[in-house]
Amino acid sequence: MNFNNVSTDIRRGTVMKAVMIRTLVVVLLCTTGIPAYSQFDGSGILGAEAGTVSGYGTVVIEKTPAVMRMQVDLLSKASSLEEALAGLKDRIEASRAQLAAFGVDKASIKLGEPKLSAGKTDRQQQMEALLAERMRSLNEGRAQKKASATTPVTVSVQLTAEWKLKAKTIEELLLSTQPLQKKIKDADLGGLKAASQLSPEEQEIMEEMGEMSMYGNDGEAKPGEPVFSYASPISQEEEDKALGEAFQKAKSQAARLAKAAGHQLGKLSSISSNAGSVGQESDYGYSSVYYSVSRRLQAAENSDDSQAEGVSILPGPVKYQVTVTAGFVLKEK
Repeated sequence: MNFNNVSTDIRRGTVMKAVMIRTLVVVLLCTTGIPAYSQFDGSGILGAEAGTVSGYGTVVIEKTPAVMRMQVDLLSKASSLEEALAGLKDRIEASRAQLAAFGVDKASIKLGEPKLSAGKTDRQQQMEALLAERMRSLNEGRAQKKASATTPVTVSVQLTAEWKLKAKTIEELLLSTQPLQKKIKDADLGGLKAASQLSPEEQEIMEEMGEMSMYGNDGEAKPGEPVFSYASPISQEEEDKALGEAFQKAKSQAARLAKAAGHQLGKLSSISSNAGSVGQESDYGYSSVYYSVSRRLQAAENSDDSQAEGVSILPGPVKYQVTVTAGFVLKEK
C-alpha cells in the first residue's frame, strides 16, 4: 500500500469538507439576509451583523477649593517602646492645642492607629540596610566592639485635619493658605526635629553615607513633615449633569465615525463611565513630592461611599473629570 497516496487523499478530503462547510454557511447567510462579509476573519458569525462603533466624551468640573487638608505623621522616639508611646500621647495633645491656635476645624481632626516607624522614607531605609550590611562585612575578623547603646524605638500616628476656605479667587487662596502653612511647618507638629536626632549607630551610618545621599530629595515626603492638599466636594447633581454632557459628546463622536464609514448610528449597545480628580502634579516631575503625594491621594479618593470630590496637592482650582464611553450598532443609510 502506498501511504503517500493515502495521506494525499485524506488531505484532499479534509479540504473538500471545509469548502463544503463554508459554502453551506454562505448560502445560509444569503437566505437569512445576514451580510456574508467578515465572517471568516476570526470574529463570530452572529456578532458581525452590522458592526458597532464607539465614542467617548469627557467633561471636567472645575471648582475653587472649599477646604485645605493637612496630613502629618506625629513621631515619638525613645530608648524603649513604652517611653516612645508615652511621648506620642504627649505629642498628640500638644498638636491638638497648636492646631486649635491655627484655627483648625476641630471636628475634622482624625487620628490613625499608632505604629512602629523608622522615621525615614523607604529609600532611606533601603540605603541604610545596604550600608549596614557592608559595614558588617568590613568588620568581620576584627575585634568585637563593646556593646553599643540600645537601638532607639520610633512610633508614629497619622493625623489629618481641615481648614474651611472662603477664598473666591486664586489670589485670595494663596494669601489665606500659604502663611498658615508656613506657621504649621515652623511649629514642627510632627516632632521631626526631635526624631531626627541620631543615635551613635545612626551617626556612624550617616557619616559613611554622607548627608546628601542619606536625606536627599527622593520624591517622598519625610515622616513628620506635613503635607497639604486642597479639595472641593462634587454634588450628585453636578456629577449627573457632567455624565449627561459627556454622553452627548460620546454619541456625537460615534456619529461622526459612523458617517465617515458610510453608516449611521443604531441603538445603544454598551456604555461605561469613570470619574476622578485630575491635576498637573506630573508637570513637576514623576520623582517629585507633589507627584508621589497626589498619587496616594487619588488612590485613596472615593475608596468608600463618601461624597465625590476634586482633590489637588497644588494651590489652585481642583478638577474632577467625568468620562463616558458609549457603543452603538451601525445601520446602513
